Amino acid sequence: DGGLLGDPESGFEKKYEEMMDRIDSLAKPPGSLGTLEDWGARMGALQGTSRPSCTSPILVIFAGDHGLAKAKEEGGEGCSAYPQAVTRSILNGLVKGGAAASVLCRGSGVTMRVVDRG
Repeated sequence: DGGLLGDPESGFEKKYEEMMDRIDSLAKPPGSLGTLEDWGARMGALQGTSRPSCTSPILVIFAGDHGLAKAKEEGGEGCSAYPQAVTRSILNGLVKGGAAASVLCRGSGVTMRVVDRG
């Protein structure tokens, strides 16, 4: 039994703190990369290395509209700043490869999947 990640016996927390110390020592203001620093520290702790890697990265984008997104005058809640047609247009751009996320993924070797949730 390898223990749970939060279990002191697993060593995860110690490795995580070591990774955060290393990240904070880099030539940048501490915390300037936001949550990317936490992700890097977690990956390093899980992989047991100070130079974590991701050999098969994938970006999964979940998108969808439902009745709540409709304008109030159309029977919805008006909770979105944009009409549902904008969501469809964005999804089409992602799928066809013209959206910024598509271009960045393609240029950096990241697989992208778009999941239409309605």
